[in-house]
Amino acid sequence: MTDMTDEGRPLDGVRVLDLAIDRAGSVMTMLLADLGADVVRAEARDGMHRRADPARDVAGVCWDRGKRRTLVESLDASIDASLARLVAGADVVVVDAAPDASRAQGLAPDALAARNPQAVVAWLPANGMLGASADLPADPLVLAAISGFAQWQTAAADVPIAPVVPYLSHVQGALGASTALAALLEQHRSGLGQVVTVTGLHASALMLATVTGRSLDQPMAYSAPRDVRGSASFRLYRCSDGRSFFLGALVPTIFLTALDAIDMLEVMVLPGMDGEFMNLYV
Repeated sequence: MTDMTDEGRPLDGVRVLDLAIDRAGSVMTMLLADLGADVVRAEARDGMHRRADPARDVAGVCWDRGKRRTLVESLDASIDASLARLVAGADVVVVDAAPDASRAQGLAPDALAARNPQAVVAWLPANGMLGASADLPADPLVLAAISGFAQWQTAAADVPIAPVVPYLSHVQGALGASTALAALLEQHRSGLGQVVTVTGLHASALMLATVTGRSLDQPMAYSAPRDVRGSASFRLYRCSDGRSFFLGALVPTIFLTALDAIDMLEVMVLPGMDGEFMNLYV
């Protein structure tokens, strides 16, 4: 890892080996590439870990932007010498297979760390590390169910709601990138690598913190009354035509854009608002 300066991008000189199979790890390495890291995505010739036709796989095109690809005979570094060299030369190695699959496919994080003790090995299993659900397929809907995330979505009825956007996987990828950066700083100072683990359950807990946290002298988890539909910028609205839409605008820029789109900017000058977004939460 090179010294960080004001010139260039923050991760110039950082070498990342992308062995991710699913969305979260792919998003993580995409973000690291965006920050300037040299990301090499290894794909096995037998089809393991290979994207579909890039012309049809729009998500894969996005996730793999800024990366280099290389074909190997196997994703198991104990079998493929070229992959073993890539592991040995990496500052960060990213894997996201479930526990059983990671061991079966030669992607166990401890084994990778043993091959390169100076590397940061980031493991991003979707459904946790332990328990019956840990080896279920990586699926945003499965994660929303087992983590309880679906139970906390705003709805007109008292039922779990499956998120239509897989943002838990995206948050997991972003959290993995942040965690790897912290480990890289430690690596830069001490020369020692480590295994860091960020599961989809961690991502769900991060997202749920905004609806389960209250204060130090009150319970940390609660069920909101069903007639409470959230804050003004994050809630379900029933329209005059009887249909509903959900507004998810947690920052001023998005909230003002939404108000402009529905021709309601005058909300910002109502008594008590006085043009200040944070007055929504007073």
